[in-house]
Amino acid sequence: MNVGLIGINSVQEEEHFLLIQNALHKHLSAIYTPNTEDVIPISKKYNISTSASASDLFKQVDAVYFANSLKINYDFAISALKNSCHLFLEDISELSSDAIKLLYKVAFEAGKKIQIKLTKCFTPEYMEVKDWIEEPQLVEINKNFPSFLREKDYYFEILNNLNFANQKISSTIKKIYTKVLPLNHNHYSLIHISISYDNGAIANIKLNNIADEEESEASFYESDKNTKIDFVKHFSVKLQFDNGNIIRKEYQVQKNSDFNIEMFNFLNSCKNFDPQSISEHPTELKIIQTTENILEQIKQAQKSF
Repeated sequence: MNVGLIGINSVQEEEHFLLIQNALHKHLSAIYTPNTEDVIPISKKYNISTSASASDLFKQVDAVYFANSLKINYDFAISALKNSCHLFLEDISELSSDAIKLLYKVAFEAGKKIQIKLTKCFTPEYMEVKDWIEEPQLVEINKNFPSFLREKDYYFEILNNLNFANQKISSTIKKIYTKVLPLNHNHYSLIHISISYDNGAIANIKLNNIADEEESEASFYESDKNTKIDFVKHFSVKLQFDNGNIIRKEYQVQKNSDFNIEMFNFLNSCKNFDPQSISEHPTELKIIQTTENILEQIKQAQKSF
């Protein structure tokens, strides 16, 4: 399984490159940038070949990893799909809805996979207990940040957490309610998103920007059990009501790289890919559209401040 890399364009991005290389290991086979000279130091230092053109890269690899914003490399992504390459996309936040829809349309026609970076579903804490979680009726996701987020950060947070909740609530979104507490014209102190589903389930997502320390937790509530995950302290707890007793089981999870697990999943899914499994309108596209709708609600609330 050979993977090409587009989006790392200078030696100043060496640290970013290393994260990708450590996750892909021997599968990262070549890098392309319009200004090859700018990445020669990386190429030589880490023994990775450079491609003379994007089309040359697509001929050498089975998949392409697009680092950073896809906006400037969007045409390359379309071309990669048409050249039978799977895609891993790090950042789609600057793309229009129409551009994203076209990307999935081309992937569907080419019979190739698109995977967007949604790392939360690959955290060791969640992986430890995800099979235990069956049909939650309430999902609560709480994140506290000791510093303010940028607009792009909100896109990633909302997209990741919507996708995370959707992993276990297998139903269509019915209604979205957003409560925004603006701190000023540039920042929010709190964003609360409540999503109701056709099957009666509810997901609550709270992003709090006024906190003295980082916190990140998720809880899944079912009729006879609930599951709590702490992503900062790296543990999961399962509680179940059984014959009049509460049975507790706690898992202290060794901190592994969420991103490495995500890349392992991507490589395996590409190797075992069934073109019949793809759709022109996949669940991910619906989550992206919902994220954009929520961000628009947040912007409208900001204007009224």
